[in-house]
Amino acid sequence: MITVRQLEALNQRLEKAREIVAQGRVLRIFGQEHTYVALNGQGNAYLVRWDGQDGSCTCPDFVERASKVGMICKHIMAAQLLAEQAAKQNGGRQGEPAVRPKNGADRKATGRRIVDVTPRQAPPPA
Repeated sequence: MITVRQLEALNQRLEKAREIVAQGRVLRIFGQEHTYVALNGQGNAYLVRWDGQDGSCTCPDFVERASKVGMICKHIMAAQLLAEQAAKQNGGRQGEPAVRPKNGADRKATGRRIVDVTPRQAPPPA
């Protein structure tokens, strides 16, 4: 059973997710199905996966708290909201993402900083 405290936390996350979408801080990654990048207020990028039923995020809230109790973070909610908006605008289809990574023409057109969210391998121990 979900508690009132959990409902309040979900509601706060949903409101923040709506702000993230409205501010254009969540984008689908070109060529990566169900994959998004979400920027926090400080410009840190989080890799988000949302396939319509399940999601994951690299943010500390999801990794350290939400995933452990079966909840989602505001970034996953924002990706879900963005996917729903795109489907509505495209007659039920998700459509093409707005930004293609590492493409200077897109950066000039959108004014957004393109972020490389490719996971890095740790250097070998010395």
